[in-house]
Amino acid sequence: MRRLAAALALCCCAPLAGAQSLRFERLTQDQGLSQNFVRVFAQDAAGFLWIGSQDGLNRFDGYEVRVFRHDGVGAALHDAHITALHATPGGAL
Repeated sequence: MRRLAAALALCCCAPLAGAQSLRFERLTQDQGLSQNFVRVFAQDAAGFLWIGSQDGLNRFDGYEVRVFRHDGVGAALHDAHITALHATPGGAL
């Protein structure tokens, strides 16, 4: 969890280096994450932070977390264990 907090802080701080103030909060299962063990994260062009764990894909909009899980045959997610995310140069995930 400490690595996630440090990585999120670096990703969030770099574009705001000239900003006057910065607010950072920790995300855990208490705030809605599917699991505290995070494997990967990426940000899309809309500003959503996508967080992959062993228990699904989480989307954070700055206010709340929405969890996407594998729900069986034909599901959008092939598996609940998310190990990689990729944002295109256009910002799509």
